[in-house]
Amino acid sequence: MRRWSFFPLMLLGFSLVGQTQVWSPILSASRAIDWTNSGVGGIPARTTNCASLTASATVTQINSALSSCPSGQTVFLAAGTYIISGSINIPSNVTLRGAGADQTILNAKGTSGYVVNIGSGSVSYNPVNITSGTTAGSTSIGVSSASGISVGKYLAISETNNSSFVSSSGSEGNCNWCDGGWTSNGGRARGQIVQVTAVNGNTVTIAPGLYGGYTNSPTAVPFSMSESYAGVENLQVYANNTGYSANFGLMECAYCWVKGVESNYTDGDHVEVYYGYRDEIRDSYFSNAYLHTPGTHDSDIQIALKTSATLIENNIVERTHSSIMLEWGAAGNVVAYNYTMGRSKER
Repeated sequence: MRRWSFFPLMLLGFSLVGQTQVWSPILSASRAIDWTNSGVGGIPARTTNCASLTASATVTQINSALSSCPSGQTVFLAAGTYIISGSINIPSNVTLRGAGADQTILNAKGTSGYVVNIGSGSVSYNPVNITSGTTAGSTSIGVSSASGISVGKYLAISETNNSSFVSSSGSEGNCNWCDGGWTSNGGRARGQIVQVTAVNGNTVTIAPGLYGGYTNSPTAVPFSMSESYAGVENLQVYANNTGYSANFGLMECAYCWVKGVESNYTDGDHVEVYYGYRDEIRDSYFSNAYLHTPGTHDSDIQIALKTSATLIENNIVERTHSSIMLEWGAAGNVVAYNYTMGRSKER
C-alpha cells in the first residue's frame, strides 16, 4: 500500500523541523532545513573512457568492462540499440555513459531486478541507543556503544513512531513495511541517514545535522554503503513489460546519480532509491508505464527507506501512475524545478 501523490511543477522536500535558512515567505525558518548540501555536489565529468562498446555488446561484456574500469573513468556505449537480457551493474567511482538518450538505447528484455543497477542490499536493524544530542540541528550524538562505528560509515537514525505526527496506519490497513521491516508493524518509520565524520569515545560527529529532534527511544544503525560515486548518463532504457522492478535502481548508494537519461516505459518504477545518501536524479525524461495503478509499483521516481539529501532536479515525468514519491522515512530530500503532466487514472 502506497499513498498516492502528484507533483505539478516544483516541490521542496524537507523534514518537519531543522536547521534555519532564509525561507521567508515560503515557510517559517524554524521548520526548514539547510538544503544546500543535497545531491552529489558536482557530478564529475570523467572524460577518460576505459572502454568503448558497440551495440553488439552483451550484458556480460558490458558488466565485464564496468567491473574492470579504473576509478574515475567511463564505460562508453556507442549509438545503437543494445539487447539487455539481465541487469547492468555499475561499480563505485565509474560512469556508464551513452552517446545520447536518443542515440544509445537499452532494449530491456530481462525478467527481474533493475535494468541499470547501482548498489545493492538493505540495512538490517542492528541498533545502538542514542543517549544524547538528539535535538534538531545537532551534529554530535552520544551512543551507548561506538563499536562498529567509524569515520566514513553511515548511520540510519530512527525513533519509535511519535503518535502526535507519525502513524503507520492507513486507509487500507497498517503499513507494516514502512520502516523497511525493522519492526513487525512499521513502528520506526521516521528517520534520516547521516555520515560519520569523527568518533571520540562514544561521541559521534555526523553530517548533516539532524533534520528534526528525536525523543522516542532514538537509535542509530551503523552500516556501509554498497557503492559510491557511480553514475549513468546519456542513454535510454526502453522497457517491454517483461518483469523488471525498475529501469534504474540505486540501493545503499552514496553520491550516485542518474543524469540525462530517457526512461521510455517501465515495467515497474522508473527509478528506485533506497537507503541512499546525497544521490542525484537530474536532466532526464521519464515517460509512460505498463502499470498505472497502485500496488507493488507506482511507476514513479521513488525515494524511500530513509534516503536522505537526494536531489531530484530538472526532470520531466509524464504518463505514469504517480510522479515522484517520498516515503518510508525519506528525509531532507530536495525536489525542485521538475515538470510533471498527464498522470494516468487508476483502472
